Amino acid sequence: MLVRLLRARRSAPRLVHRLGFAVLTLHNTFGDTLVVKGWRRRNPDATGNAYLQAVRYTAKRPLPLLHAALAPVAWFPALAAALISSSVG
Repeated sequence: MLVRLLRARRSAPRLVHRLGFAVLTLHNTFGDTLVVKGWRRRNPDATGNAYLQAVRYTAKRPLPLLHAALAPVAWFPALAAALISSSVG
């Protein structure tokens, strides 16, 4: 279905798909970094895996949890578009 959707659209250079995917990946990485830094700032004496503890803290709050749950909804289709654009055309 995604292949048909991509073929039906006006063709875009493969670089556009790859750049879009790269920007989305960098954005997600930057967001994770901000979450961990914020958690470390609020809990400077905590030990252990800061990323895992920041994720647990985020999961307790509804809006950040919703945002974290929707991130893969955008990332995986972008990955699929980048991969399919490399093979279609």
